[in-house]
Amino acid sequence: MNKIKEIVNASWFKASVAGVIATLLLIEGDTFYAGIAYGFAAREFLLGLKKQDCNCENCDCYCKSTMINS
Repeated sequence: MNKIKEIVNASWFKASVAGVIATLLLIEGDTFYAGIAYGFAAREFLLGLKKQDCNCENCDCYCKSTMINS
């Protein structure tokens, strides 16, 4: 269940869903709402590229599982 939450809350997933919705809106002829959805998709995509700084002692992030305990 946690894996599903990680995937659904990932920025790349939100960006792809928003892109699909925007394309469907564009096909239907709603260019204004399609533009809003494309903007949201671009925002989520760029947020996914942003470097995440975290305190690995207090979270369960990917970098914690890859760090060597010393």
